Amino acid sequence: MTLSSYRFQYRQTEIEAICADRELSTPEIHFANDFYGQASILKRFAGIPEKRPLKAVLEHAPLFSRYMWDQDRDADLALNFSVSEQRGRMISDISGKRSIPIGFGYYYAMELYRQLHAEESTGHRNGSVVFPFKSTHAIKTNFDHQDYAQRLLALPAKFQPVVCCIFWKDFLHGSHIPYQDAGIPVISAGHMFDSNFLLAFVDICKQFKYAISNELGSYVFLSVATGCPFFYLDSSEITRDIPVELSSNYCRNDTDFESVNENSKALFAKPTDVIRPEQQQFVDQILGKDFVQPRDELLRLVRFAERYDRFVPLPNRGIRSRILPLPAYARRKTKKLKTKFVRYLNGRTASLQRKRKSLAKWFGFRDAA
Repeated sequence: MTLSSYRFQYRQTEIEAICADRELSTPEIHFANDFYGQASILKRFAGIPEKRPLKAVLEHAPLFSRYMWDQDRDADLALNFSVSEQRGRMISDISGKRSIPIGFGYYYAMELYRQLHAEESTGHRNGSVVFPFKSTHAIKTNFDHQDYAQRLLALPAKFQPVVCCIFWKDFLHGSHIPYQDAGIPVISAGHMFDSNFLLAFVDICKQFKYAISNELGSYVFLSVATGCPFFYLDSSEITRDIPVELSSNYCRNDTDFESVNENSKALFAKPTDVIRPEQQQFVDQILGKDFVQPRDELLRLVRFAERYDRFVPLPNRGIRSRILPLPAYARRKTKKLKTKFVRYLNGRTASLQRKRKSLAKWFGFRDAA
């Protein structure tokens, strides 16, 4: 089985090169903004120089639970760019910071891909791309890949050929080898620190007629968003090697996650030749399609975030203050000075005491009292 019928634009077949581990090189103040190249994609779409950092927090993946990554919550930025209004309200409650919905960065990657590769955007689709349930940068996922390869090869002819798209971390674990040994070609969208990751993912999904996985992940939503019908194919039992320091985040009872997981398993249980309306609606809601911004509006929001970062609105006054230029100022100061500032607010007049919590939220501080 070969890949000769596919025209990949981002070296997806050179898996040893593109999956090799590397350091993150980014101009972003909040480094996680550039996981999977999301900040880079937004800036390229909006026509902003890539060396100019975003002044808002981006979540690096669509999340399905009432959880916000600690690094996102505590970032020294006063604004969140959320996927949707619902997600924005949730992370505003957690972080104490304002959120503006702009949809997930993958939509901007799809539009950028259309601009860069117009001739490839409506190409012929063939076969099935398989996304084995992936590990993360810290957690290893385990199941019988050899058995799963045989289940894929046993699919009816209309789903063939099957091509395995391996996550970079699973390539480093050697999880791709059973697929290669079974004669299934292996490709990848590259490392999570690759600024072209989302473009490579769009390029992959544009070329396949079906997408398959054994468990819920972002690829369910991204493949459908790209017009590629998705369905689940069960594997052997899945286990995860979770470090002790992360166990509290992954062993909680999260009803929101369970609801999304159950809905996805019901909606995508069987193969379909077209994406059904209820499947499309489910995906659009999770990825925040209704909140995707045109280029000019995204550029306006990026500039608003830059002003918001320099001069914080005073509570209940509707004016901007040039007396307290935070959090841009705070990022240049030590934690000790930031703590002193919050204690200063605590110790002044009764009026300031009443405003302390709202001021601390505006300034991006945790409560230091």
